[in-house]
Amino acid sequence: MKNRPETAAQPHLEFNVEFDETVRVAAEEQKYAATPMVGVERIMFERLGGEVVRRATSVVRYQPESYFESHAHAGGEEFITLSGVFSDENGDYPKGVYVRNPVSSTHRPHSKEGCEIFVKLAQMPDSENHESFILDTNTADWQINANGIALLQLWKSEYEDTQLIRLPAGSRLVEDVVDEVTEYFVLDGDLQINDEAFTAHSWVRFKPHSSLILRSDNGATLYRKIGKGFVRR
Repeated sequence: MKNRPETAAQPHLEFNVEFDETVRVAAEEQKYAATPMVGVERIMFERLGGEVVRRATSVVRYQPESYFESHAHAGGEEFITLSGVFSDENGDYPKGVYVRNPVSSTHRPHSKEGCEIFVKLAQMPDSENHESFILDTNTADWQINANGIALLQLWKSEYEDTQLIRLPAGSRLVEDVVDEVTEYFVLDGDLQINDEAFTAHSWVRFKPHSSLILRSDNGATLYRKIGKGFVRR
């Protein structure tokens, strides 16, 4: 990898971390911001902290031959590759691969050809699995319900219930009202939630006790998390 200079450090930020409010970040509203490493940019959906965060959810884009210096994830890291191939010293993670790196894990991420990932930081409890969990969603065993909607369980614990959902064209899904927040990220396709439209790479987190009806005219793949994960303040 080429030696790339660092940009300015990330200042402390605190936004979208109050869970009693519904927050939306539509794809057309998003703008990439620089990270401390040249060639790596991110769109921030929620964040608490500086470069070392107490909580963050983002899309991160790596230009070809870009990298981040080796660092630790004090609260763990969860990601799914959206495009290209994301890599570190432990392996390569092409589009559709889902990874959970445990609390206090370290790596030096990079991308030879360039990539985008959806990533969540510092949302795992110290007690969670101390080994990395890797799932290729392209070849995993999806469960299809009577309405043709496909579900893939990514992770489930007392803090979260995380799945991928594939909605066929013209489908409708009524979500049960739950006592926790419900978060969606649109991996691809088109989505309407309570008749509000969301295109690919839109992010929305609904406050607890929300009643939700999901529809897709042309089909969509969604990341859904029920629960806040582990919250650090």
